[in-house]
Amino acid sequence: MTTLTITDNADGTGATAAVTGSAGGLNTVFILPVDGGIETGVWTTAGTLTGDGSLSLTLPKGYYFGYALTAPASLSGIAYFGVTSGTDSVAARCFAAVAARLQLLALPCTERVYDSLYADNQAVLEYPCVVLTTEGARDTDEAATNGRDDIGHGVRVLVKDVCFRFDEARRDTYRSWRQAILRAFINQRLPGVPESVRCKVEGGPIAAVEADRPQVVSELTVRCITRELRGLGA
Repeated sequence: MTTLTITDNADGTGATAAVTGSAGGLNTVFILPVDGGIETGVWTTAGTLTGDGSLSLTLPKGYYFGYALTAPASLSGIAYFGVTSGTDSVAARCFAAVAARLQLLALPCTERVYDSLYADNQAVLEYPCVVLTTEGARDTDEAATNGRDDIGHGVRVLVKDVCFRFDEARRDTYRSWRQAILRAFINQRLPGVPESVRCKVEGGPIAAVEADRPQVVSELTVRCITRELRGLGA
């Protein structure tokens, strides 16, 4: 049975696909970007090789699905992987991984996920949406080993929509969005972030307090706990 493993090069060049179990057949690797359009996305050919071996995938930074087809009709499982530059901070990679996982939920609010320095970003024009921000959040010291530290990177997840004050029509919709987001992260690692240990989810306000403008209808903080090197130059 064909098996596909894809590893991030972590230098901005892409990733490396390793195919095993193909019994000498012709293998074609297909990839699909994780960009919010999973249900309508187009799988594209990333390369081919004959028999078991490795294949370089030239891809921009982001998150992807991949699978291998061994002619005539043997399929591998689907691999989920990230492509990073090797220079991004751990926090930046956590934000990218959180955004990619939110897009996989395919909710109306996660079709547009914005990474913003500011929570009240007026440049965000399309609703519903999710704004990821560090404004008002804090990192935490979670634990330590002899040579590494567990850092909790706080990612505020603000679900926004145009919601009139005292309008109950979308109450249950907002509750279902919140439930789906919580379940997507709680006590799980972040794929594509090797330092990731697990995620905690901390509850935030569930409110719509201003009239006739986009509201934060739900807020959660995803605390991405990562095990990181210690010391100068780490």
